Amino acid sequence: MRIGVDIDDTITETTDFINHYLKIYYPSYKCYRDLPKKDFDFFVSKMLKNLYRYECVKKHVPYVFQEFKRLGHSVVFITARGDLGDFYDIYTKAFLKYHEIPYDKIVYKAEDKGKIAKDNNIDIFIDDKKEMCDKAYKEGIDVIHIKGKGITDYKEFDSWLDILNYIKSK
Repeated sequence: MRIGVDIDDTITETTDFINHYLKIYYPSYKCYRDLPKKDFDFFVSKMLKNLYRYECVKKHVPYVFQEFKRLGHSVVFITARGDLGDFYDIYTKAFLKYHEIPYDKIVYKAEDKGKIAKDNNIDIFIDDKKEMCDKAYKEGIDVIHIKGKGITDYKEFDSWLDILNYIKSK
C-alpha cells in the first residue's frame, strides 16, 4: 500500500510550537502569517528553522512509520512546506532522520495534495486539514483525517496506533 501523509500537525505538533514562539515575540498576533512584512521575514528566517529542527513528534509516530515499512508499505510525505524558503529540505530530512521516521519520498510545496496523491499512486492519504482530505477524496483516494480541526465524514483518528491498526485491517 502507498500511504500519503502530511507533516505539519499530522505527524508533528507544529501549530503548538509556532504559537509558543509567536506568543513570546509577537503576543498580539494569533497567526505568524498576519505579521507585518518586516516581522514576518524575521520570524520566518529565525523561527521556522527552529521549528523544522525541534518541533515535537506526535506520540507513537516513529514506531508506526517503522511498522508501515516493516509491513512493506511505501510512505510519501506530501507537504506544503517549502513556500517560505530553501532551508526546509535539509531541516525536514534531518528531523525525520533524527526521529527515525522512515519514508520513500517527500513532495514539497504541495498546494493540491489530492492531485499530487493521485500522481503518486497513493492508496490512503492522511492529513489534519479537511480541505486537503476533500481534495484527495475527490481523486478517489481513501482518506484518514487527524482529529482536532473540525469534524468530517472521513475516518477520524487521534492516535497513530489506531491508524496503524486500521491500515493493518485493510
